[in-house]
Amino acid sequence: MIKEYRYSFANLRNSYIRAFIGLAICLSPFYLGAEMTGIVPFFIGLGFIFALYGLRTLLWHKLRVITDEKKISVNLPFPKIIYWNTVSDVTVSCFTTSRGSNLNWAQLCIHGINKKMCLESSLSDFDVILERVVAAAKVNNLTLKRTTLLNLEASNIDISDFRSTEK
Repeated sequence: MIKEYRYSFANLRNSYIRAFIGLAICLSPFYLGAEMTGIVPFFIGLGFIFALYGLRTLLWHKLRVITDEKKISVNLPFPKIIYWNTVSDVTVSCFTTSRGSNLNWAQLCIHGINKKMCLESSLSDFDVILERVVAAAKVNNLTLKRTTLLNLEASNIDISDFRSTEK
C-alpha cells in the first residue's frame, strides 16, 4: 500500500517567519539607502543566508515522502529511492529545543546503497515511518549504535532484536 507523508505548513510556519524577519532586518539598510560601507555588506551577506534558509524551508514544504512495501522515496531536492532490503544503517538522533524543556525533535537517517535520506520528526506520521524503518533494520539484521537504540527505546519501540555497536 502506497502512503505519502509531508511537512505541513503549521510545522514549518516558525521557520518561514524566522526567514522573513531575518531577511527583512538584514536587508533594511539596503532598502533605506545606506551607503555600501562598513557593516552594510555584512548585513547583505547575512540576508543571503536567511534567503537560503527560507528556500530550504520551502523545499521541505514541497517535499513528499512515499513508502510502499518495497521502498521509501523522496522527491526533493534530489529524488532518492531506498529499497527496504538495501537499508544498511539507521540513525535516530534526538535533540531538545531549549534547556530544561521537554520539547524534543528527532532526526531519522536511513542509509542505503550509496544513498542517505534524513527526515525530521515534524514530518506527518513520523512514528509510522520510524516503525517501518526499524522493521526493515530488523529484517536486514543490522547492528545499531547505542545512542540510536536509546532513542528508539525512548520512542517506545522494541529494541530487543538489535545488537549495539558499543559494548
